Amino acid sequence: MILHEKLVEIRKLVKALKKDTVGKVGFKDYPYISTDNILSAIMEKMNELKVLLIPTLSECTLKEFNYTNSSGKDKTDFITQGTMGFTWINAEEPADREYVPWYFFGQQDEASKSLGSGLTYSQRYFLKMSFLIATDEDDPDLKDTSGKLGKPTQKDKPDYSECLSGKPERDDKDDSVHLCHDCGNEIKETKKKTCEQILADGIKYHKLELCQPCLNIRYKAAHPDV
Repeated sequence: MILHEKLVEIRKLVKALKKDTVGKVGFKDYPYISTDNILSAIMEKMNELKVLLIPTLSECTLKEFNYTNSSGKDKTDFITQGTMGFTWINAEEPADREYVPWYFFGQQDEASKSLGSGLTYSQRYFLKMSFLIATDEDDPDLKDTSGKLGKPTQKDKPDYSECLSGKPERDDKDDSVHLCHDCGNEIKETKKKTCEQILADGIKYHKLELCQPCLNIRYKAAHPDV
């Protein structure tokens, strides 16, 4: 079999996995597929089909993020972000390979933990996307991120230019236009939410006007293991 045919066989197995872990949001339980469950299933089939997955790290930056938590205490987190990639290789025909560029983002109270959580989450999300494992528990609307309420300074604010671009020109006389605090883009409705709902979520969880992509980025940084 060629590489793509082998990946299809792996996908057939992974799609049959059950949600094996239960997490908590407030008083609510929610099930999801753990990283260990995905990896154990994949490794067995990958060994059988002789398929390798090689991660490579291209660029990495580290920044501090100062905020006030829900208890009113000043805190500092470390934000790690950068570019990386994953290469699928057919070990029987090493020239038969597929490189997938990827991006990682981590936020923790220690620099090493920030990098580790970013890479771990990136790997888990890459595998979920590669094998189309759909779980609605990834929706940030279901999570409580109200513990981090602070407004980052300009030097602390992460650079989102790699994933978001194109700041719109704003007419200061038009009060109906809202710009995202983090990326500067206009806040627009999505398929699931109106502009008003997105604005309300940003104010509720972060005390800031944020677009949906930046809400997602902040959620992933605060929940690297989910």
